[in-house]
Amino acid sequence: MPQPAQQDLAKIAPAFGNPADPLEAALAAKARDGAVGGMRARVVAAGEDWRALDILCTAGPDDPAFEEMHDRSSVSVVLAGTFHYRVDDGSALMAPGAMLLGDQGRCFTCGHEHGEGDRCISFQFGPGLLERIAADAGALRSTFAAPRLPPSRGTAALVARAAQALTDPSAAEEIALALAGAALRVERDVSLPHLAARDVARAAAAARGMEATPHAPHTIARLARAAGLSPFRFLRAFKAAVGASPHQFLLRLRLADAARRLLDTREAVTAIAYEVGFDDLSNFTRAFRAEFGMSPGAWRRRSGRP
Repeated sequence: MPQPAQQDLAKIAPAFGNPADPLEAALAAKARDGAVGGMRARVVAAGEDWRALDILCTAGPDDPAFEEMHDRSSVSVVLAGTFHYRVDDGSALMAPGAMLLGDQGRCFTCGHEHGEGDRCISFQFGPGLLERIAADAGALRSTFAAPRLPPSRGTAALVARAAQALTDPSAAEEIALALAGAALRVERDVSLPHLAARDVARAAAAARGMEATPHAPHTIARLARAAGLSPFRFLRAFKAAVGASPHQFLLRLRLADAARRLLDTREAVTAIAYEVGFDDLSNFTRAFRAEFGMSPGAWRRRSGRP
């Protein structure tokens, strides 16, 4: 998930093809044209010393990874796809729901050896604003303690709200400030996992498979069989690579989809629950409340929808 240099912002593409599924549309166009993978970005919103970018990357296993540098400090939420984020002290598999944290001036590479394409929304900050956020949030420093925050219950609501900024840019500034404050409050260094390349590849394949069919019954036994591992070894490898267990990852995919539908559509809560993979409304409501701290109805009302 590369970043555009500041001087290239004027050249940023205004749109990503089919707005319903821009990543799928971009990958289809790449295959049709035989094009080389690359990155396009769209400014979602911007203000004093901050901006939000919708970043779409079509790179795949056949495309080289290039070293780049964060031109601004940033908190980027992975919305779709997987990629490998490498910094000088390690690497991490980025999957939907994870937050990529980048300090201004830090070099990095993003590789797609395990699959093609990803989409992120990136909130980027000037140093003065980040220092003020750190002070107001009670953070010990204005740099990030870790290059990645994996999908978790603690960040689920912020991640879902980050996706909301794509359809409601007026909310972007509030979301940007909240994300930066939460990321800066991570006070201890979080070391990146050291895993065999084959295990990372297997975890990425499983994550992409679950992302493609989140409503399907993905059991540990089936996922492990597809990966060619014992259930115990697969479970351990997946959790280490992604930062969440397969069950937690799948549940968060479903709940994130439900949260977006509640904000962007007028579908009934019951219909959304069944469409995202729950077979019981009470289970859906309980899981949603545990993840986001409120009922599906309350989440929808926050957006002003009836």
